[in-house]
Amino acid sequence: MLALLRCFIWAVAWTTVRGSEPGKLPGVSSSLSPSVSPRSTPGVTPNVTPPSEDRVPVGQARIRSAAPYLEDGGVNLSCSVAYRDAVHTSWSIDGRPPDDSALESILTGHAGPGLWLRDHRLELRRLDRLPSASGRYQLACMAVADGNLSRASLFVASLFGDACRGDAQCTPRGAQCRGGRCRCTGALKVRLASRHTTCRHAAFLDWPCVYHEQCQIHGSRCGPEGTCVCTEPFVAQGRTCVSPPQQQPPLPPRGCQCKTCGSSSARPAVQLERQVPASSERSTTQREPLFLLLLVLALRP
Repeated sequence: MLALLRCFIWAVAWTTVRGSEPGKLPGVSSSLSPSVSPRSTPGVTPNVTPPSEDRVPVGQARIRSAAPYLEDGGVNLSCSVAYRDAVHTSWSIDGRPPDDSALESILTGHAGPGLWLRDHRLELRRLDRLPSASGRYQLACMAVADGNLSRASLFVASLFGDACRGDAQCTPRGAQCRGGRCRCTGALKVRLASRHTTCRHAAFLDWPCVYHEQCQIHGSRCGPEGTCVCTEPFVAQGRTCVSPPQQQPPLPPRGCQCKTCGSSSARPAVQLERQVPASSERSTTQREPLFLLLLVLALRP
């Protein structure tokens, strides 16, 4: 009988423990609550104030990049600017706009009461396609926010060389691997002025171009319209650039006197004309005594 009573007590206690909350004994209250990591709801952006060092000043462009280089030698940058009414942003690489190989995207979001934030991203899949004469690239972002102009820039070192084991390392530059080096051959035979080899097609007058080295005609360069044009003092003649002919001074008409034609020799001619009467007068004065002497001798008997 005593054994059955003990079994009944243990069964009641076990049922009570199983029905209580996990991690909490029955009849015992805990002031500690388990820590829960909040999850962001998809499509909802929490109103989080960034640290002071991450805030973008209003009207000032700022470039952000935790790791500029991608795995394949590309670059991924972001230019942020806060504004109130209107904004315009643009990227440049060594003073030139990005070429067709660049990927650009613009995101705009609400940053506060009456304040907006533009994020202009630039991704260059193959930076080695672009020339680098100095061994580094200057990537700059220009922003015009609410009528105020600002500019931010940074330098990215060139990590590229010409050593190769196959064409795959040279093809993005328009080159081919020859003798263990990337070289410009075939249709893309023009090597740009760069520490590492990168190639473009040759261009002639009125042909499209991007770099001056592409223009093959002597006296030509890549103009602002993106075509090869003749540079001063050369002028276009057919498909070549020639020096302008030497301009000769026009000849005076026949029978024209210097003083009437307005040439530079008019003044000396006038001076010479003024000197002629003076010299004739002196010569006449010198001949008078001789004339009188001959007259006296002729009248003598």
